[in-house]
Amino acid sequence: MGARVMIEAAKERLGNSPEYYGVDFFEWGGGKPKILSKPGKEEIKRRLEKLGCKCYLYQGDSTKVLPKVLHLLPKMDFIHIDGEHDYKTVKSDWGHVSRLMKSDTVVVFDDYPMEGVKRVVEEIKRGGDFVVMIKGGHAVVTSKKGSGAV
Repeated sequence: MGARVMIEAAKERLGNSPEYYGVDFFEWGGGKPKILSKPGKEEIKRRLEKLGCKCYLYQGDSTKVLPKVLHLLPKMDFIHIDGEHDYKTVKSDWGHVSRLMKSDTVVVFDDYPMEGVKRVVEEIKRGGDFVVMIKGGHAVVTSKKGSGAV
């Protein structure tokens, strides 16, 4: 699921200019040698703003960037976790972004079949505080009805 699809869906649902917050290396392999070219941060920002959204991009490793910027971020309507797939990174990302949830926030984990992602999602499901649905290669997590803000 690309950022363009998420922004178009948000515009259709909300009828206004959505805000997009992203954390990425903005290069392949987290700083490792590039095999393929990937658009850089400024190009991504230009493309997203062309779609009509306010765009806030943070470059780097999410396990290091999120703790530094979490206090700057608003509660979110939609969160898409699609970064590294190892357990430690996915667990860290969830620990941070779950603090940005409201009672009606939807969190989508991409690549659910990957072992690290699946392990974190199964822990969330066992905890019983969230509703977890598996949709194809994605896990969709929402707050339980009536649970209020997270």
